[in-house]
Amino acid sequence: DAGASIDDVVQLARARGLDFVVLSDHNTISQQGLIAALQPSLPDLLLVRGIEVTTYGGHGGALGASAYVDHRIGLDGRTATAMVHDVTAQGGVFIVNHAMLDLGTACLGCAWTYDDAWDEVGAMELQTGNYRQWLALFLQSTLALWDQQLDRGLRIAAVGGSDDHRAGMDTGGAPSEIGTPTTRVFADELSEAAILDAVRAGRTEVALRGPDDPLVELTTTGADPKRIGDTATGAKVEVEAHVAGGNGLT
Repeated sequence: DAGASIDDVVQLARARGLDFVVLSDHNTISQQGLIAALQPSLPDLLLVRGIEVTTYGGHGGALGASAYVDHRIGLDGRTATAMVHDVTAQGGVFIVNHAMLDLGTACLGCAWTYDDAWDEVGAMELQTGNYRQWLALFLQSTLALWDQQLDRGLRIAAVGGSDDHRAGMDTGGAPSEIGTPTTRVFADELSEAAILDAVRAGRTEVALRGPDDPLVELTTTGADPKRIGDTATGAKVEVEAHVAGGNGLT
């Protein structure tokens, strides 16, 4: 339901210095043929396939999905758990989008209400849209929900999404262009498969304001150093932090 063309998206993504951008539409894969046709001409920018699986009880990003996912929860016994499974079964990663964005009738189904569907969820949007606008009011409650799932023992990666429908054109009172926020992914290469593998492994970091945010790199010390996405165990674990681009900031 966007007013921008894919070319508009490409131009803005390049201008922001992004390596990849996920293109999704609500409950359809009709855009994927266009993505496939355009990709060979874009050696410097990866277009990742996606669906925004949109229901009255929550929205989910089907990252890397290639086939339609039935979004009609409640019809003929269809469950949210089955919906999430249908994404992972085709090799995709299911992302819970803007989980705490409860705006009533202003955004039907935007908040995530399915308590039974978390086991196969691969990632969660911690920040949606512009950090400086009212959307940031939902950040703390979203972090609390994320922590709750982590405390249950689930491995859910952190991601951020701009939810940009305009590709930098007039975005109204809460501007949120592609890359605001930015999801940094530590992947082996620039390919859809590598991006998906890295997200599954939890090798992600959310730059809340955009691609120019400081980079914080965490590694454990010792003979077997761990990095983001790894599991470190022990009575005491020391972590070193390296901050790049943080001069003058707190």
